[in-house]
Amino acid sequence: MEFYKSKVEQAIYSLRSTSIEPLIGHIKSAFRIDPLPIQGYDRTCAIVLLSVLLYQILVYYNCKTDRDNPMSIKYMLGT
Repeated sequence: MEFYKSKVEQAIYSLRSTSIEPLIGHIKSAFRIDPLPIQGYDRTCAIVLLSVLLYQILVYYNCKTDRDNPMSIKYMLGT
């Protein structure tokens, strides 16, 4: 608990709003998983992990085909 209250941890955690939260929001909107249509930890983990895997594959594909626009992922999914 002392580490979480330290200034170092506060600085690290403050970066979350500019790095992690927008990514999670983008994944949730791209795959329409907010709210999740299922319940239970195991099923939820499976859906979220598959969504993240597919997202990473699409980002890799965009890099290989020189597409820099992250919104093209939504276009590729047909959403």
